[in-house]
Amino acid sequence: MPDTAQAQVPRLVELVAWLSQSDSAKPVTYRAAARHLGVAEQTLRRDLDVLFGLSDEHRDWLASLRVAVVAQGFAASSRGPFRRPLHFSGAPSEELEQALAVARRARDESKKLEILYCASGGEPSRRVVHVHQIVEAAGRWYVVAWCEKVGAFRNFRADRLLEARLLEREFRPQVLFKPVRKPEELLRAEEVVMAKVAFSPRIARWLKERYRDGREGVDGRYVVTFRVADPAWFVREVLQYGAEAEVLEPEGMREAVRRAVA
Repeated sequence: MPDTAQAQVPRLVELVAWLSQSDSAKPVTYRAAARHLGVAEQTLRRDLDVLFGLSDEHRDWLASLRVAVVAQGFAASSRGPFRRPLHFSGAPSEELEQALAVARRARDESKKLEILYCASGGEPSRRVVHVHQIVEAAGRWYVVAWCEKVGAFRNFRADRLLEARLLEREFRPQVLFKPVRKPEELLRAEEVVMAKVAFSPRIARWLKERYRDGREGVDGRYVVTFRVADPAWFVREVLQYGAEAEVLEPEGMREAVRRAVA
């Protein structure tokens, strides 16, 4: 009966850890390794086959893999084909926390806030807003503010704030402001952006497995259309592929990636 991943992973980890501690290049016999790990030789050979398969497919990436534990998660980085660092955490990103901190100060001090906001059309627009409320719903943060550009209140998704800068000019809170009390009132901020990304032929075969709804371009690149509800996530998703990925459209998403690289 084949091993389950749950049973095999601890053995693979122990095998790699044991081999990495050796300061000798002398080969290890299957019998000695199996005895050390407490498994049958046949089991050991299957485990090695799995390791060989992984290292063949991801050799460049694994060779320079570095993993570090950080305050609220862990970070993994490599200088292989996927050159950008990854960060996994259940907490808001540092960029989002910074944007929220500036927005809270604007609200508390009644100062105008200049933002660069990526709206549902995908094109960033610069606005000056008067923050009246900051609210969290369904795991997302929203900045409820009077927008000078449209002359009305808008619910801005905090994760779509590409920039947030506090101005010295103060604003007078709107007397008729009605605080958001129900999640349904935030639905206007839940629109998605359609963004197209072309991946180089060099990594196309891996991307076809991950994004099965893409299509092959005439230049050999693999083009994937993303439904983007969170521009910050999209930027991180694209950056992990480095120069192997190019955002084709909309221009707003291209600009967001360029700004992140800069």
